[in-house]
Amino acid sequence: MPCATMVARCAMTTTNKLVTAEELLGMAGSKYLELYDGELRTASPANMQHGSIAVQIAMLLQMYAGPRKLGRAVVEGGYVLKRNPDTVLGPDVSFVVQARIPVGGFLAKFFEGCPDLAVEIISPTNPRREILEKMRRYQESGTALGWLADPVAETVEIFRPQGNVEKLGKNDVISGEAVVAGFSCAVAEFFA
Repeated sequence: MPCATMVARCAMTTTNKLVTAEELLGMAGSKYLELYDGELRTASPANMQHGSIAVQIAMLLQMYAGPRKLGRAVVEGGYVLKRNPDTVLGPDVSFVVQARIPVGGFLAKFFEGCPDLAVEIISPTNPRREILEKMRRYQESGTALGWLADPVAETVEIFRPQGNVEKLGKNDVISGEAVVAGFSCAVAEFFA
């Protein structure tokens, strides 16, 4: 679908009716789309630093979890956090524990439910308040662990369901806690 048609379709959809997760899955275009209570939100594609950090974090998680069959790391996968109206968010990196992955692997659709670990990376195009809103929505939907990586400060804030937030510096060690049991590395490795 040409970009002009896609933009017109998105504008029409947001003004006339709420969009479902299935309708969102069928949309394609030059902008990254997420769904908040049935309403589309667009964002610019990630910059190269952002994308590189996302791949690094996903790789570290998968290299540890894969051989141990603990689950799968995903880059920008979509999660249906809520239905009627639908909310579909795509963390920069996420992790789903093995017991929640369908037999045969992930399907070619959005995952029904929240990620067990949601990782967001701060970038100039994503204001902090928007990222904190996403973290809140992940936690409200049942996400057990959230990491907010800041490439400028080389820090990671850890979000847990109890509401406490812990900030780690690049010389600290981050843990997968109960979600990715046994995983740990220096925060600096996220930004290497």
